[in-house]
Amino acid sequence: MRHGMRFTVVLAVLFGVLVGQAHALVLFVDSFSTPTSNWTTTGNVNTVGISVSSVIQAQQGRYDLSSWGRSLTGGIALAQMNHDSQMVGAMTTYEMNPLSRSTPFSLSFNYGIAWTLVNPSGNTGDIGYVSALLRGDGKLLAEKDIQWSTTSTGPKSEITTGHITLPADYFQNLGTDFAKYTLEFDFHNTNNAFDAIVGIDDVVFDLWYTGGENGLLPVPVPAPVPEPASCLLLASGLAGLGAYAKRKRLGRKPV
Repeated sequence: MRHGMRFTVVLAVLFGVLVGQAHALVLFVDSFSTPTSNWTTTGNVNTVGISVSSVIQAQQGRYDLSSWGRSLTGGIALAQMNHDSQMVGAMTTYEMNPLSRSTPFSLSFNYGIAWTLVNPSGNTGDIGYVSALLRGDGKLLAEKDIQWSTTSTGPKSEITTGHITLPADYFQNLGTDFAKYTLEFDFHNTNNAFDAIVGIDDVVFDLWYTGGENGLLPVPVPAPVPEPASCLLLASGLAGLGAYAKRKRLGRKPV
């Protein structure tokens, strides 16, 4: 009985190794935890080698970014705005494979913003913002802006964090099919009014399908095809169990 239990446990472990290699069906995902070539950047935007802990430490005495530490984890993309520049920069993904406009998809990401009004314009309000853009063959298909602003009587400094999810219906009217898609984040400092830093984390662009109680459900993940190394691991484990059982039988003494 003990041998049967051992056999079952080992099989369960091996099966877990195989199943654990399955990944969610996403078009693009980046947590910025390791350096990648997922993005091209312009201006004062960095997507490589920036940790949220290092930003928190570097900004001590100017901003209390403890809320960033709760909302952003590990590595992040970082844009730094100075009041001498309106268009701070951008970060753009590699071109993703074609999609049909009839296939719903969604975009989500976390962000942190810390700003200080340095150069008020005297207008009714000064605005800074981050734009999340979806482009198809270079054409703008969808846009989501995250803004911060202040007036002459408003706050002069602020720290915010948040999570954005753009559901499938946000992208339903793309109008046509495109050969290539890109995601882009643009960082703007209108009227050169602000010094600011913006962190972006956990960018996920994934597929959805219609159906279910809530109308939209994630696309089901196909059954994983075991990789050669996984098959070899499973075969080796089974062979070892067989040899162990044989030695046990041969080692038994007649009653």
